[in-house]
Amino acid sequence: MPDPAHPGRTLRVPQISWNELTVQGQDPLVYQVPDDAHAYFAHSYYCDAAAPDAVLATTDYGIDYPSIVRYRNAWGIQPHPEKSHTVGLRILRNFIAMVTVDADALPVA
Repeated sequence: MPDPAHPGRTLRVPQISWNELTVQGQDPLVYQVPDDAHAYFAHSYYCDAAAPDAVLATTDYGIDYPSIVRYRNAWGIQPHPEKSHTVGLRILRNFIAMVTVDADALPVA
């Protein structure tokens, strides 16, 4: 895939590497996930968000794309939390807490 930031260079597809999450929104899923935390990605596509307020985190891989989203009661996450060390464990803990207790009682920031 062409690298828009560096004409003449290409980006590998699939993207299989660690990359930064830039937290965009507040949600119990990203509670205590530091901005610019690294997560593990293994994918060859991305989905653009039809609703910008659904984007909880973005990642830069030639373009900024939504890497964690929420729309109503559905979440989507592009990186692999099970392979993303402490950041992934935090996301998984947050999700477990959300589905086992009243999610409205969890902090969002």
